[in-house]
Amino acid sequence: MAAGGLFLLLLCATILIVVVVILVNRRRWGMSLRQTSKRASGELRVVFVHPDLGIGGAERLIVDACVGLRTFRKCQTVIVTNFHDPKRCFDETIDGSARVVVSGAWFPRHLLGGRFHVLCATVRMGIASVACAFGTPCDVFVVDQVAAVVPLLRLLTPSRVFFYCHFPDQLCDPNRMKGSAAGTNRASRSVARQMYRYLFDRLEAWTMSASSAIMCNSLFTLGMTRRTFPALQQHLLSPAADDVAKHVLYPPIDIDRFLAPKPSTDASKALASKLQDKLPIVSINRFERKKNLALAVRAFSHLYHSTTLATDVKSRLVLVLAGGYDPRLRENVEHFAELEALWEQQSLPRDAIIFLRSFGEEEKRVLLTTATIVVYTPSGEHFGIVPVEAMLSRRCVVAVNDGGPTESITTSDVYGLLRDPQPDAFAGAMEMLLTGPDAADLRQAIGNRAHDRAQELFSLETFSRKMHERLVRLCLPT
Repeated sequence: MAAGGLFLLLLCATILIVVVVILVNRRRWGMSLRQTSKRASGELRVVFVHPDLGIGGAERLIVDACVGLRTFRKCQTVIVTNFHDPKRCFDETIDGSARVVVSGAWFPRHLLGGRFHVLCATVRMGIASVACAFGTPCDVFVVDQVAAVVPLLRLLTPSRVFFYCHFPDQLCDPNRMKGSAAGTNRASRSVARQMYRYLFDRLEAWTMSASSAIMCNSLFTLGMTRRTFPALQQHLLSPAADDVAKHVLYPPIDIDRFLAPKPSTDASKALASKLQDKLPIVSINRFERKKNLALAVRAFSHLYHSTTLATDVKSRLVLVLAGGYDPRLRENVEHFAELEALWEQQSLPRDAIIFLRSFGEEEKRVLLTTATIVVYTPSGEHFGIVPVEAMLSRRCVVAVNDGGPTESITTSDVYGLLRDPQPDAFAGAMEMLLTGPDAADLRQAIGNRAHDRAQELFSLETFSRKMHERLVRLCLPT
C-alpha cells in the first residue's frame, strides 16, 4: 500500500507541476509554433507529434512522412517532439527539409533512480500536445507511439487526430517480453508495479479508441493490434478483408536520397578497405537481445564449419554485426559483451568478424553495396526497414520467417529467403547463395527482383500519396 500511495502522490504532484508550467509558458509555446507560413488555398496543415526524435526506425518514418507530404503533396508540415539532438539525428531535421519544434524537454525522462519511464513519457508528450494546442491551427495531428495524448488533442483543438501504430506499446514492455531476463521475473513483481502497468495498459486501449483514424505499419502489426484491443474493431479497425488496405501503410524509403552516392569519409573508406575481396555477411540491427543477433553468430559458425563449403569461399567470409549502440544503455553494453563472448565460444578466427557500433549513413551505404548476403534475425518484427533497404540495394536477404519480412520479402524465395530462426536453417540458406556454379547468378536474379518490388511498394512517393489520401478523407466534413 505504501508503494501505491507513493505512486498516487507522485502522479498528483506531477500533474500539478505540469499545469502550472503550462499556464506560465502557454504564450511562448504558441509563438514557437506560429512560425508556420500562411497556408495556400486547399493546402493541408499536418503536425506530427513524436516523443524523441533520434535515429530509430519510428523516427525515420516520421521524418520521411513529414518530408514526403511537403515535397510530393505540398502540405505544411512540422514535427513537435520532446527531444532533438543535432549531433544524433537524421540530416533532414537539420538541413531544413523537415521543420522541428522541441517542447517538454525540461521534464525528466524518468524518476526515482530510473523508474516511471512510461509515466514520464506520457507527461512529456502531454506537454508537447498542449504546446500544439496553443500554436497555429492545423487540420490534422499525426500521433505515434504515445496514444495517451490523442484525447487531449481532440479536447483542446477541433483538429482530427490520426494515430500511426508501429506496435501496441504494452507488447514492447521489456518486463513482459518472452525470454527476457525481466520477463522471467514477472511473477515476482510488486503489486504496485502490476497496478502501474495495468493503468497504462488500460490508458493505451482507451486513448487509441479516441483517434479519428488508425493505420498500422504492417498486416502483422494490424493483427496484433486487433488481438490486443478487441474494442477497436467496432469502429476503427474493421476485420473485414476488403477493409485491410485502408488500415495498413507500410514505412517508406526516400529512394532518390537513399540511392544517391554518399560522400566518402575516413570511416567509410576504412570499412570499404576491410571488406575488399571479402564475402561479407551483414547484419544491421541495434545491439539488443530482442534482435537475436546471436542467431547471426551461430548461423555464421555453422556455415564456416560446414564440411561442404569450399576452402576459397571460407577464407573470404566475414560477418559484420552493425547496429545502434548507446553506452548509456545497460542492455547495449551487456549484450555487446555477450556477443563477443559467444564469438569466442564458436572457435572462429577473430578477423572473421567486424563489430560496428553506431555507424553513419556513409558506412551503412558501404555495407549495403558490398554485402554478399544481408541477414535479418529478429522474430516477430513489426515491419523491419533493413530488409527493404537491402532489397533496394539489390542484395539477397535471409530473414526470419515471421512478422514484417513475410510481407516485404514474401514467403517464397523469389525476393529473398525466409527461414526458421535456427542456425542450421540460416546457414543452409546462406550456403545455397554462396556455393555452386550458379550462385552468383542466383544472388543477382533475386537482388534485381527485390529491387523492383521495393521500388514499387515502399517508395516515399507511394507512401505520401496513400497517407495524403487518408488524411484528406479524414478532414472532409461529415
